[in-house]
Formats: sequence, C-alpha cells, structure tokens
Amino acid sequence: MKHPLDTGHDVVMFEQFATPRHNYRRGLAVQGRYDAGMTRSKIAISLPRDQLARVHREVRAGRADSVSGYISYVLAEHGKRESLRVLLRDLIDQYGEPAAKDVKWAERVLAPRRG
Repeated sequence: MKHPLDTGHDVVMFEQFATPRHNYRRGLAVQGRYDAGMTRSKIAISLPRDQLARVHREVRAGRADSVSGYISYVLAEHGKRESLRVLLRDLIDQYGEPAAKDVKWAERVLAPRRG
C-alpha cells in the first residue's frame, strides 16, 4: 500500500542563511559566498525524479554551485522573464500591438547569429 504522502518525487532539503559577517552552509562559515544582505531559509521541496536528475547534472557539470544555487538561479530567471512580460503588456496597452513589418524586423534583428 502506498503511503498517502508518497508523491513519487525525491525530496531535496537544503539550508543556507547569512549574517552580516558570515555566511553559513551546513554549519560551516563561508565568507563572501553569498550576499550578506540576503537571508536564507531551510525548505523541503518535492521534484519529479527527472527534474532532480537534471539539477544534479547541472551541479556536476559546474553550471551551478549547488542544488540550492541552481534553484535560486532558476527562480531569479523566472522573475526576470515575468518582469519582461509585464513590461511588454504595458507597452502594448500604451501603444497597441506592433505592426507585422515591425515584428518581422525584430525577429530578423534578434535572431541568433550563425558562425
């Protein structure tokens, strides 16, 4: 019988917090690693196994310092994108939808360059 709290997800737990002078991770002082103005809180999250595997791959590949760092980065990027969506909606509300020729120009100018 499956336990009612078993979601089939692995649980990731981490703790990081900062004081004005030191940053701590797992009880060890690490100076200069995090912004001293920010505080960290311990949380537990449930992720599908494939997402957790992706996070661990990113950490192993050196694209993130830790699981916590990866989650923090992804949340920050999400916040930036949402901020851009709000700006775009505001511009459309103020100036109207862009003309088709303007959209084509933007797609051409913003397209990734090859080579």
